[in-house]
Amino acid sequence: MLKGKEKKREKSYLPLTIAVSNAQTLTAIIAFSGLVVAFVSLVWQIISKIQEDRIKIEVYQRGSSIGSRVEWSEGFTFVTLETVVVNVSPKATAVITSYSIKLPWNDEHFDLLPDPGEDQDYPDSYPESAYSPLKNPRNDVLNHRILEQGTLTPSKPVIRGLLIGRGVATIPAHFRNAQDIDVIVSVYDQRGKKHSGKFKARVSKWEQDLEIPPNGEELMRRRL
Repeated sequence: MLKGKEKKREKSYLPLTIAVSNAQTLTAIIAFSGLVVAFVSLVWQIISKIQEDRIKIEVYQRGSSIGSRVEWSEGFTFVTLETVVVNVSPKATAVITSYSIKLPWNDEHFDLLPDPGEDQDYPDSYPESAYSPLKNPRNDVLNHRILEQGTLTPSKPVIRGLLIGRGVATIPAHFRNAQDIDVIVSVYDQRGKKHSGKFKARVSKWEQDLEIPPNGEELMRRRL
């Protein structure tokens, strides 16, 4: 008789035991879900912070190829490109450390013109070509706009102007006068990352086509 009562009591406890077990399982699921939500939230915050700190710069051509040219003039190839540089980072400040121009031919001696700021004769202008009396005002040129002068904040994210380079290699014969060619302009930020844009520049080589090819001594003079 006693055993029958104990079995009946055990049966009466069974639903309660199942209910407690289900409640514990539900509590564990809710706790686990909370941990998942917290983890996802933390990951999202990290990703957002990385994106905010990421530096992104766009480099593009201002105007058409008519305003950007590759010109052979008195023994040098001059490249003048109308350039716009924009900091499109969400929040980060971008600092330009250098620029580069890549031509569709090799010229080991090609480089951007140096800042004329310390030039006693023309401290406020860049030459238009090798021996031309025409000058580009320094304020219109980007060559020296690096570091402090090349700082692009979210509130002032844009600089625009001319990039001017000079080389000694002649323009290859298969490029014709008034032909548009592809030129790559690159900007380097404070983290060493390169940001590039493709430009169109118009070829002008009338002088080159009429010029007598330079001898070795003349080539050495140009490279100095």
